[in-house]
Amino acid sequence: WILFESFLMILRSRKRVDLNEDPGSCSPTLEADDPLSETQERKKRKTTQNRKPKPTYNVREALVVLWVAEQRDLQQPIHKLSYDVLHSIVRLLLPPLPTKHVKIFPDLLTEHIGRHIKPREVVTKAALLEFVCESSVKFNKYAGCLVFMNAAVLFMNMDNPVYANSFNSGTKNVVWYGSATQGVENSVMQALIHAGEPKSTVKHVLLFCRAAQGEPYMYCGRLGRKTYTEKAPIEFKFTLMDWPSLANAVEFKKYLDGEED
Repeated sequence: WILFESFLMILRSRKRVDLNEDPGSCSPTLEADDPLSETQERKKRKTTQNRKPKPTYNVREALVVLWVAEQRDLQQPIHKLSYDVLHSIVRLLLPPLPTKHVKIFPDLLTEHIGRHIKPREVVTKAALLEFVCESSVKFNKYAGCLVFMNAAVLFMNMDNPVYANSFNSGTKNVVWYGSATQGVENSVMQALIHAGEPKSTVKHVLLFCRAAQGEPYMYCGRLGRKTYTEKAPIEFKFTLMDWPSLANAVEFKKYLDGEED
């Protein structure tokens, strides 16, 4: 039973499979001009927004759960332990991984484009990254750019008094500034400059922004073509690859060109 449960945990983590869903319950595809499709889309969006993320384990964590199940001094069987208890045990036994050893899957974040992510009551970068990576991550909390195994993640404060971070609805671009101490020779800046190139391990650049410190982060999707300046702080101009989804997101509109609705 324990092996079977752990196998299901691995499946949920690697493929995000809903094992409680009836495969035959999928609704037929509707044409774009069908009025029912818009209604169903609104209902689906509302349901998705209110849905809490399902408990998932990666392979590394599932092995720890197996180890916990083997311990004879547990006061109750493992299948009676809540997810929160198991989650705490796993985090206690597994040290956080450096970002360079963690892979990110942008496709799993598509439903969050243009929405604020609030994985916990207390809004922190650590909680956000734990939600995105599905594991604890070791990182510099002051960094505006974190380089992972296959992606770079950018963080942006819209109220920054030093750097004019901004979105432009006309060009569908975003301006992001690197640190004043990081020139073009810096390894993090080099990872950004060469992101997406065939020989680069950084295949994706993802953006999270927030109105001010202490506010929740919004996922702004993937970033594409870029230009950059040569002197620090380097000014990057990225294309917002998920602009269609962002433009239709109510929560995102207040960030456009720095203007409130």
